[in-house]
Amino acid sequence: MCAGTHISLGARTCRSDRRVLVPACDARLSAGWPTGKNTVAVGFIERGKSKMRPRFLVLVLATAFVFSVSHQAVAFSASFSWSGIPPCGRTSPSFTIRDAPKETESLRFMMWDKDAPGFRHGGSTVSYDGGGHVPEGAVAYIGPCPPDGKVHRYVWRIEALDKDGKVIARTAAEGRFPAQ
Repeated sequence: MCAGTHISLGARTCRSDRRVLVPACDARLSAGWPTGKNTVAVGFIERGKSKMRPRFLVLVLATAFVFSVSHQAVAFSASFSWSGIPPCGRTSPSFTIRDAPKETESLRFMMWDKDAPGFRHGGSTVSYDGGGHVPEGAVAYIGPCPPDGKVHRYVWRIEALDKDGKVIARTAAEGRFPAQ
């Protein structure tokens, strides 16, 4: 935790000065306290010089550890390759989709060129069956078309949508064209 971090404990908020300050009385946990490396830092309250009871400290540590382990975010991700995709065409690459939320009904694809950000390549929404694959040519868009002899960096933004069309996860995948 860095200096000045605020954490929430039930209805209370504590301020940290390079350590987590925890109320010494009946605080209810609303979240664990990840420090960025799947560890948890817990300290003692300093105002009034009171200290937590050892049983409460054990409860806090155990609850925070269980929370940090059981609520690990599953990383929705995607990958693709430009190999075999002709320049200036409309054939999209195939995509490998990993860890899409189970509620995903469709995927929205949008592509942009980092080296020509003003050019709109577009994209489309395709149905998704949970199989981890979107076939070549499934996405409607304007393909990569960098100037002769140049390599451009293209980024696909992919959003997982539920049955109501609500975005439930996002990811991005980047590749250079032409493929090297």
